[in-house]
Amino acid sequence: MVLNLLHWLIDFLLRVDRGRILNNEFDVKASHSEIASELRAIVDQLKLEAFDTENGLVNYRGLKNSLTYTRYKRAAAGLRHFDPTFLRSRAERLAFWINLYNSLIVDAVIFFGIEKSVWEAGWGFFHKAAYNIGGLRYSTDDIEHGILRGNHPYPLLRLPQFARNDPRLKHAIVPMDPHIHFALVCASRSCPVITVYHASQIEEELEAAATTFVIGLTFLWYNKFQI
Repeated sequence: MVLNLLHWLIDFLLRVDRGRILNNEFDVKASHSEIASELRAIVDQLKLEAFDTENGLVNYRGLKNSLTYTRYKRAAAGLRHFDPTFLRSRAERLAFWINLYNSLIVDAVIFFGIEKSVWEAGWGFFHKAAYNIGGLRYSTDDIEHGILRGNHPYPLLRLPQFARNDPRLKHAIVPMDPHIHFALVCASRSCPVITVYHASQIEEELEAAATTFVIGLTFLWYNKFQI
């Protein structure tokens, strides 16, 4: 009860409208397997059309008016009727939630008309960017800290994301895989390179993401201190 009140207060101070979600533009109903497979296929297509995986950039302007993005919006709308417990294995859950986090960030950047920085959306961008999944609201903070980080305390506030009675808590992935921090893209230049993850290769892909990030960071520091 106290934790829920504290999170409500944080959202109030950040002027987060909990009634606003980004996947209510269409009314789509499909089976759980159809929704999951459609999202996987579309995110893969988005990668080909708009993701620069070498430089970690996304062509937001080109994506906004593309047919693939409209198709993505329709698939995301289907999440309102999706039960995440359909995802049986840990690999399926990791791939699904990582890809959904990254695609929700892309969707939110387009929705809020961000040009240079997520701060253009005001304080609380990661609270405001949210989808309805199975009738419950999931912000990017909920996905990152409540699910992918196994509901570990939020680093800044030292509060868990979900209370014990929160129905979303059952989807928390425990134990947490620290590699996720090299996979989540937050629309910043300091973020890892954006890519798409697959359940069948999730361990290898996360390891590759960590290696790529560390090598890139080392290269930047090396160049910075060269005379």
